[in-house]
Amino acid sequence: MKLPIAVLAPFLCASAVAAYLQIGIATPTGVVAAKWTQMPVRYFITNRGVAGVTAAQLQTAVQAGFDTWGRVPTVTLSSSFAGFTSAEPASGDQLITIGFQSRPELERRSTPTR
Repeated sequence: MKLPIAVLAPFLCASAVAAYLQIGIATPTGVVAAKWTQMPVRYFITNRGVAGVTAAQLQTAVQAGFDTWGRVPTVTLSSSFAGFTSAEPASGDQLITIGFQSRPELERRSTPTR
């Protein structure tokens, strides 16, 4: 039995669709997609690390991620590290700040087992 390509297309593309994550901002009317209109994307890294990850190591990992993303043939992307900052990520200051926030309420507490 032969099925038309229109019937098969959703199944052939399922893995590509499942791998796509749209990043945006939730509004009362839905999600507004976030997109950069100016290149390079200028970003800051918080000047503090966490146990096992320094701010410099985070910056190296973030740059590697941007570099990998920018090598995708269908993507137009470039980035520029603007420096370390004491600003909090997602502080509402219109800057792209990537880093760690202290959220002790999310920390796992291990309890001894007997």
